[in-house]
Amino acid sequence: MNFANFNSFKKCFLYAGFFICVASCFAQNYSTQPHFSPVTALAYRETSDTVFSCGEDGMVIAWNNATGTGDHFQCSNLPIRAIALNPQKNEIAIYETDNIETFRVTVIDWTYKNKKYTKTFKDSVTCMTFSAQGTYLIVGTTSLKGVSFFLAENGMPRNLLSASTGAVTMAKTSGTESTLVVYSPSGTLAYYDLRKGTEKGKFVVEPNLEQPVLFNNNVSFAGYKDNKIYTISATTGKTETTAYAYNPIFCTVDSDAAIFYAQNDSKLTTIYSIEPKGSATPQQAFSCSDETKAIVKTANGYFTGSETGDIYRLNKTETYSASALEPLTTPTYAIIKDICAAPDGTAFILTESEILHVIDDGYSYTVEPFALNSGFTNISATDEYLYLWNKNTRNAIYALSFAEPMQKPSVVYKPGYSIQALKIYDDKILLLEGNSAVTLIDAATNTLINKYTGTGYLDAALINGTELYIGKSNATNPKVPFLLIDTKTGETVSLNIKANAVYSFDTANGMIFGQMYVENDNSPSCSLFTFRPATRDYKILWTEKGEATSSFMQITDGTLFTDFSKSQLVAMNLSNTSQRRRLGGSGIVKVAAIDNKIYLLNSKGTLFVHENNSDFTQIGNMALSFDNQLVDIMQNQAD
Repeated sequence: MNFANFNSFKKCFLYAGFFICVASCFAQNYSTQPHFSPVTALAYRETSDTVFSCGEDGMVIAWNNATGTGDHFQCSNLPIRAIALNPQKNEIAIYETDNIETFRVTVIDWTYKNKKYTKTFKDSVTCMTFSAQGTYLIVGTTSLKGVSFFLAENGMPRNLLSASTGAVTMAKTSGTESTLVVYSPSGTLAYYDLRKGTEKGKFVVEPNLEQPVLFNNNVSFAGYKDNKIYTISATTGKTETTAYAYNPIFCTVDSDAAIFYAQNDSKLTTIYSIEPKGSATPQQAFSCSDETKAIVKTANGYFTGSETGDIYRLNKTETYSASALEPLTTPTYAIIKDICAAPDGTAFILTESEILHVIDDGYSYTVEPFALNSGFTNISATDEYLYLWNKNTRNAIYALSFAEPMQKPSVVYKPGYSIQALKIYDDKILLLEGNSAVTLIDAATNTLINKYTGTGYLDAALINGTELYIGKSNATNPKVPFLLIDTKTGETVSLNIKANAVYSFDTANGMIFGQMYVENDNSPSCSLFTFRPATRDYKILWTEKGEATSSFMQITDGTLFTDFSKSQLVAMNLSNTSQRRRLGGSGIVKVAAIDNKIYLLNSKGTLFVHENNSDFTQIGNMALSFDNQLVDIMQNQAD
C-alpha cells in the first residue's frame, strides 16, 4: 500500500492531564458516558434511588440519583426496547429485538452482571413485567397464547391460567399476586384468579389503546390513541374522562392519583397531570435541544432520555415553571465505531467524523488522519480498497482506492435489503442482505457477480470461491437450516444438520465454524460446531443449555473469538479446540490483528489490547481522545 501521497505520519504524544482525567473516569464502575444511540426506556427503583436506562445500543446504565453517575453494562448486541425491574431483588429483565425475527427476554443479576437466563419468542413482545412480589416474570406477546409465566428465579415456565388470554399489551398482578389484570387491544380489561387459573371478570373498554397503564393503586386505568388520553375506572370499565394530547410519553407510577405524561409543546416539553375526573393540568416544563424519547418519575423529580443517548435530570418544583434540565452525561472519549485490518496488516479506525490509520510500532500506539467519514458506521478492507458501509441500512456500499486516496469514494453496490454482514473472501465480497438475500461482488472490479434470494437467511459463508453455504431457520422453505449453493451451476443442496436454526459463521482452514439452535421439548440448547465441506459432516464443539443466542464469532490468526459462553469472551485455539481461554471485557463486536497484537473493539467504542500469543495477555485498554490520541486507560472490565 502506497502512503506517499498522504500526510506524513506523526508520533502522537500522551498529554498527562488528559490521561489522568480519562483514567480516573474508567478506574471505577461509574462514569458519565452516554448511550451511543437513542434511549428507548427508563425505569426507577425507589429503594436504591436508581434510574435504569436502556437504548438501541444494547446498553443498560444504572444512574445513581445521588451522585449523578452511571454503572454501564453491555447487555445485548441488539437494541433493547423495554426494561423491567424485579421488586424484590437487584435483577432486571430486558427485551432485545431486531423487530424482524429475534424476540427475546433476558433476566440479569445486576449485582454481578450475570445473565441468569434468556427466553426466546416467535412473536414480538408487547409487555413485560415482574409480579408484585417478584415471584414470576410475566411476558405478553402478539400470539393468541398471550401471557407467559416464568419463575423469576430460574426461568422455568409455569401454566397459571386454564385458558389463554389472547394478545395483550399490559399485564399486572395485585400486591398479593393472587389476581392478574390484563388489557387486550381488542378492547377488554380482564381479571384472572392466579390461584385457580380462572377468569374472574372483564370489562369492555376502549380498544387499541397505546401505553396502557394502571395507576391510583390499581383503581384507575389509562391509555392513548387518536390524540386523546382515556382515563378509565378499573373497577367498572367506564371511561371517566378524555383529554387531548399529541404523542404523549406516560410517566405515571403506581401510587399516583393522576396520570402524568410529557408532551413536546413548541420549544418546551411540558409535563401534565390528569385527575381521573379532571382535565390536563401543566405541572412543569423544560427545554432541551435533543428530542425526548423516554421519561420516568422519581422521588424528587424526573429523568429523561434523549434521541442522542443523553440522560438528563429534572428536579420537581412545587408550582408550574419552566425549569432547566441537568445533564448527567458527558462524553469522556471519542467513540470508535469500527476497526479493520487489510490482509497486508494495514489497519484503520472509524470514528463519527474520520477514518484513521493505526500505527503500532511495537512500543506505542498512534493514529493518523486518513479520510473524512460522511456518515458510515462500518469499514472493511482488501489490499486495494477500503469499503465504507452501514449495517442495518440499505445505504450504498462505497470503495476508497488506496492508489487514489484523495479521490471521492465510488459506489460499489446499492442493496435491496438492509445489510447485516459484509465478508471478504480473497477476490470476492459476500453480503448478507436482511434475511432475504446473499450477494456476491467481484472485489477486483467492484461489480455484482450474483444475488441469491430466499427467506429466513441468518448468515452465509463462501468456501473455495464457488461453494456458498447459507444458514437459516428451518421454519422457512426449504425446511432445513443449512444450504449449499454451487455458484457455478446454481445447484442447491440441503445439508444434514439437525437444528432449528444455523447462524454466526466464520471460516478457517477450509472449514466453516458456526452456531446452531435446537428446540428439544422444554430443554432448548445452543451449540458451537464446525462443518467440513469436503466430507459434508459436522462436529459439535460446545453446547450451552437454554435459549440464549449470540451473533458474535470471529476467527483471527488461528483463534476463534466468541461470546458464546454468555457474556464472557472466549478465545479458542482452532488446532486444539479444547484449549480455551477466557478473556476480560464484554460486549465485543470486532476483532483485528495488527502486528503482534489483538485489538478487541467493544460496543462502548473502546479497545482491549492483548498480545497475540497463547496466553493473550492483556496489555492495555485504549480510548480515543477527542484530538485523536489512543490513550491507555485502566478500564473496569464490567463497565
